[in-house]
Amino acid sequence: MSGVLGPELREWGIFAMAPARPTGAFAIDFGTVPEGAVMVRASSVQQKIDTEEIHRLEKEVAAVGEAVGEVWLATAPLVAEVQHFWAHVAPEAAAAAHALDDARDLLVSLGVSAADDAVKLRVARTSYEQAEHLAETLVSGFNAVHSVPYRLLFGTALHSGGNPLGLMLAAGSFAVVGGSVFVADAALRGTGAATRSTIAGSGVPLENLRQGIGRAVRYRRGMGFGLVRLTDFRTVETSEPRTTSGPAGVATVVTSLKSAGDHDDVHDAARGPQNQVSLAHVDVQVVDRPDGTRSYLVSIPGTDFDNLTSRTDPNSARSILDAVTVSPETPLEEASGLMQLVDRALREAGAGVDDPVILSGFSQGGMAAMGLATNRDFGRRYSVRGVVTTGSPTSTYRGVDPATKVLHLRDIDDPVPSLTGGGIAPGNEHAVVVVGNTGRNKGPVPMTHSAETYIEAAAAADRELGRTAEGRAHLRMIQEAVPAGSTVRTLTFEASSETYDRRPAAERGSEQAAGHRRDS
Repeated sequence: MSGVLGPELREWGIFAMAPARPTGAFAIDFGTVPEGAVMVRASSVQQKIDTEEIHRLEKEVAAVGEAVGEVWLATAPLVAEVQHFWAHVAPEAAAAAHALDDARDLLVSLGVSAADDAVKLRVARTSYEQAEHLAETLVSGFNAVHSVPYRLLFGTALHSGGNPLGLMLAAGSFAVVGGSVFVADAALRGTGAATRSTIAGSGVPLENLRQGIGRAVRYRRGMGFGLVRLTDFRTVETSEPRTTSGPAGVATVVTSLKSAGDHDDVHDAARGPQNQVSLAHVDVQVVDRPDGTRSYLVSIPGTDFDNLTSRTDPNSARSILDAVTVSPETPLEEASGLMQLVDRALREAGAGVDDPVILSGFSQGGMAAMGLATNRDFGRRYSVRGVVTTGSPTSTYRGVDPATKVLHLRDIDDPVPSLTGGGIAPGNEHAVVVVGNTGRNKGPVPMTHSAETYIEAAAAADRELGRTAEGRAHLRMIQEAVPAGSTVRTLTFEASSETYDRRPAAERGSEQAAGHRRDS
């Protein structure tokens, strides 16, 4: 009996658990991606399509079971008649009676099997539909644990009545308890999941805060105050043309991102001490394809940590606020310096409105890429076919055209994609997320936020994406932009930036009128 039940139970387990895997819910929230591997989280759009398909199959299989049952009932009178009235007439009639019995047994078996499969498909659909909800419910327990140090901090600070010693005690208790909880959770589930839970446990409404700050920034800039514009824009390097020999993929894009970061370091160093140079760089690969058409691959490096507090570096820490508060309606002249740099670089490289463009970025560069992909102004100027980000927070960038392929690469020990809140959701329903576990850092709190991390994961990402139709569609987006036999030149652009106030037209007009009166 156990020999029969074993395979049957295993089959039920597969139907119950396997469909949850493509949602990525448990793998991402509980750090179950094996070291050295990646998993692909299907887009929400694809999950809905799959759910509808499973539901259709479930209904069809159930209908087959019902039809088989009806046939079994319909044969009952015939079997009785043959057995009781005609079996004695001839041996052939008796054989027919036995054959009918066997056929009815087969019908019973088929009916039971069909009904069994219909129930299994229902279990599979439930697993697929409810995986993220179940994962969120389980993760809420971790969030509650992470909320303890915050309650301790707020409670102790409140009871201290503003006493400096009490406030110091509150801060110390928070650091010890919160640090211990975070380290333990990072070791258990990964630094990314621990970061999401500590943000959720804090109770800080990050999304509301971001929207409020964004509205204030946009209003101020709409009034002409605190605008950013590029300065010292120029082309600093043009590579020798090279011919691609094989199909491009995620590894091609990620390697180009790493090269763009290296170019940023090299050209910064050429201009002086790194902590004093306020320049950003982006690479634009101009791809002359075998069919005579042209496409463009943009590589945007991450934050310049050598000059974090610079007010004029388009990718310093200060520009992150611009990147996270941008909206689709923001005019490019009121957007961040880094977004303006990409726009100017594409124009300088010769990109036209119909030329395919792929935007890619690491960390803050990925935020700029997503901001541009949602930007109405940018969309009218260029044909963005795809966006690839590595180690970037993306949940705040909604509204990317569904025709634009969106691919996000993350690592379970990279906390940066979680810093804006939003859980594991990528922000756009048609976005695909690839989550890896390179295991590069084995410290108490593993940190894998580096371009090298994603180069290691890229080859595995190409393999995993090739396993599904949706994944292959994203690979085709890259392969069509950079097909084999293309001639590629890489242009590196640099710029600094400055803030300025744009005076209202009425004020400028009154000044001009006053000048004319003085002249007369």
